[in-house]
Amino acid sequence: MKILDVYIEHGKASLDRPFSYLYDGPNDIEPFFRVMVDFHGQRIMGFVAAVHESNATEKELEEANGFALNHILEVVDSEPLLNDELKQLAKEVSDYYLAPYVSVLQSMLPLSLRPARSALHGPKIAYETWVRLLDPSEDDLTSEKQVEILRLLKKNPEVLRKDLGSPSAIQKLLEFKKIELFRKEKERFHLEEYEKEQPRVLTFEQEKALETILLSHKEVTLLQGVTGSGKTEVYLALSEKYLSANKNVLMLVPEISLTPIMVEYFSRRFQNNVAILHSGLTPAEKYDEYRKIAQGRAHIVIGARSAVFAPLQNIGLIMKSMSNPISRTPFPVTTPEKSPSYAANTSGPRSSSAPPPPPWNPGLARAKASMSMSSSRTASTRRPSPRRASSTYASQASRSLGVMRSFPNHLFKKLKTSSTPRSRLSF
Repeated sequence: MKILDVYIEHGKASLDRPFSYLYDGPNDIEPFFRVMVDFHGQRIMGFVAAVHESNATEKELEEANGFALNHILEVVDSEPLLNDELKQLAKEVSDYYLAPYVSVLQSMLPLSLRPARSALHGPKIAYETWVRLLDPSEDDLTSEKQVEILRLLKKNPEVLRKDLGSPSAIQKLLEFKKIELFRKEKERFHLEEYEKEQPRVLTFEQEKALETILLSHKEVTLLQGVTGSGKTEVYLALSEKYLSANKNVLMLVPEISLTPIMVEYFSRRFQNNVAILHSGLTPAEKYDEYRKIAQGRAHIVIGARSAVFAPLQNIGLIMKSMSNPISRTPFPVTTPEKSPSYAANTSGPRSSSAPPPPPWNPGLARAKASMSMSSSRTASTRRPSPRRASSTYASQASRSLGVMRSFPNHLFKKLKTSSTPRSRLSF
């Protein structure tokens, strides 16, 4: 018998606590599995916060507690919704913004993965039917259309069935075992394909900036430069360094409208190794991109504020362009019954690999982006407000492009340190 601590889907402050349910089914169940439960006569969804093994019977538990525990109705998932870092981030965001825990999860996840009944009607994996060539021989073919399809498949071994037309000709080719049908997952979001671009030779200032960042022992580095000073090429060179070390990269931009140009820069250099996440995607597109990232099919994620919740593993580098302190969700902070209003600066990204000191907690790194990054339109060495960060600057390579370092924000405490120290870049 298992006793489950379950948060229900209603994002109310008065219900922001776990409720106990029983489970004695045959399937494995872990924290952050979604489950269907009976809550005050309603069939609703919740997520499991903790699992406790018990040898007591239902009657013994009822006598010990003074009330009977209900069984869950259904286990929805076969694996946890979040990895360890995202679990910690969800808790940090909930505590920092005084937002109900379940509301934070509903903001972090795509519609189809949220702990809410609406997720059951959200987009699912879509498939398309494709045709594959088995036998190129044209013997026994009885129509010109069959020959035409076969010759097309000789040039293109896999073709969408709907592009071939003539269902009767396809059926005959299937009977002759000339072709076979198979299903492939449909990509509902397509990034434009670009010709691969080779790395450019860096200028002296760019080389100096790159070297300073890579050799820095600080968690946060500020790259400052005027428009056109060459910061983007530094971002690309840094990304290449971390990707070659089998680390992943997260690139944050202040507005959705700035995403396409940054995606183009990275796609030209890294081809289809790029994914995007922002609220401008449709629910289906966001679901597909989220799964693409979680499955490790993209190692660079570009997006606006919500990209801090990307399910990237093994992050080595986080970059944030033109920090915008007013970029928030549309919900007011003063309304805890709704989804949390969060800023990317204070919910900010995690990162992963830099020499100590100081060691840091990977989950908390997302919650400390406020101390990082701003991109100035001038070459001034304007300091961040002391209320946001205590800063010290290293050298500037030139008046057009410089690297500055900042110490961690005094508002954020250190928790248990990670065994794998991480660093992040800010600019």
